[in-house]
Amino acid sequence: MTKQATTLITKGKCAYLHLMEKTNYLLFLLAAASLAMPYAPMRIIWTAWLTTWFLEFRFVSKTNIRFDKKTIPCLLVGIYFVWQALSYCWATEQVAAGKALERQLTFVILPFIALFGVNKNYNAKQIARWFVVGVFLTAIWYLSVCLLLDNYHNISQNKPYSELEFDSFIKGFYTYFNKIKHRFFFSTAATLASVVLFFYFNDLKKKIGRLYSWIFTSVFFVATLSVVILSGSRASIVTYLLLLFVLLCKYFIRKRNWVFVFISIFVFGYSLCMFYIYHPRMQNIHIDDVTNPTAFETDDEPRFAIWNSTLKHIDEYIVTGKGVGNSIYFLSKKFEEDNYPAYFMERGFHSHNQYLETLIESGILGLLLLLCTMFALVKYSEKRYRMLALFIVSVFCINFLSDTVIRPLEGVILFSFSVIFLLILNREEKN
Repeated sequence: MTKQATTLITKGKCAYLHLMEKTNYLLFLLAAASLAMPYAPMRIIWTAWLTTWFLEFRFVSKTNIRFDKKTIPCLLVGIYFVWQALSYCWATEQVAAGKALERQLTFVILPFIALFGVNKNYNAKQIARWFVVGVFLTAIWYLSVCLLLDNYHNISQNKPYSELEFDSFIKGFYTYFNKIKHRFFFSTAATLASVVLFFYFNDLKKKIGRLYSWIFTSVFFVATLSVVILSGSRASIVTYLLLLFVLLCKYFIRKRNWVFVFISIFVFGYSLCMFYIYHPRMQNIHIDDVTNPTAFETDDEPRFAIWNSTLKHIDEYIVTGKGVGNSIYFLSKKFEEDNYPAYFMERGFHSHNQYLETLIESGILGLLLLLCTMFALVKYSEKRYRMLALFIVSVFCINFLSDTVIRPLEGVILFSFSVIFLLILNREEKN
């Protein structure tokens, strides 16, 4: 091979890698912006990003390998997936197990991303900006549609799509949002974006000035809080109000403005009381359904009855679990054994609690791996960003109490993005 041919091949390789690096980073920015968007574009962009990461061939060069403490959370996620995959062997419904593993495939890729890293174009501040702007634009769009509906209050009651009234012009817009599948994940993304914006507020002031940064932040928090309330997700509302309260108190305590600290405490307490008394979805919570499930009505909140049945049979799954993706089938049998109304079997309820879901499917080892991952994300963050990591992890941990966040693909992508974002952020700080 001539020297000229070798030079051309080398230039071709460099051009290819340069194109892949730029494309990969652009797709990650788009993925950050799409986390609050409907399921379809989010899935397509995320898959394209993973594909271009592999097409960079970073795993070919040994010089890209980097193992440090920041890698540990990603490795734990990978081990969690491996244990889930092993549970496929004793899963009763192996078709469901296979689908569950397919949804969680990103988890097994995270250790490789941590070990071989990402290209030099990645910038944590820019990623954070795209994430916040994506959530903000989606919130504005969502609110615009809600205000044009004749009975928008039905949204906050978690009413189905068919019960909302709109003309043909609005139908196209709302159909777009209906594809989100579950507004709980949009609310979770909005809460995470609010946390990120708070921690990057000083950088925002340097970027656009003090006045415009305060205007944008105020509008952002009003828009996202409004959307979270309209989502009808009670857990998201409580999580958002709690974190907003803690963030404001943190800010005012640092400024030693004690008057505003007490005002924040009063507003938070008052908001919780108003939420408990007046929110329409708080009226269907009846603790009696736990002790007497036969009295359950279809409009009642099913979670307490589900958790009661789940914990009653804990000895049957605590050791190795019933297999990944098999919690619904296991619970359906237990509902029947416990003489629950037919409604529970017809709906095919899952556990509505990520900790219980993991325990049912993967046993105590799976639950410990999940808890260790959440702890490691905070423990192995750089000191400067440890508080941000704590708040991000808190959002997931609180929401884990009332829903199976990382069961659907939306949750897997949102959680994976958060892990990768913290990895990039911490390695940037260390460098």
